[in-house]
Amino acid sequence: MGKSPDMGDNKKFCAGMRDLVHKRLQKLNSSFSRLHQDVEDALDKNGVIIVGCHIYLDGSLGSHVVNDLNQLKDKLNKVDPRFE
Repeated sequence: MGKSPDMGDNKKFCAGMRDLVHKRLQKLNSSFSRLHQDVEDALDKNGVIIVGCHIYLDGSLGSHVVNDLNQLKDKLNKVDPRFE
């Protein structure tokens, strides 16, 4: 059985989601570069919703992870709802 993401992993995930939403694609993993143009084109379309997912095998996320994700969602959706 897998464990839920720790605080460090979750902070990296949240930073990556912020970079994605704000089109700072050069900050993402180098293997992501082949998708750069497709992602940028998708982000430019009206109504696009980005869904962030932590994949693991445990039953529930720790409270620190849930709090960080809720803060991220609130911040990214302040002007325009784009993140779930």
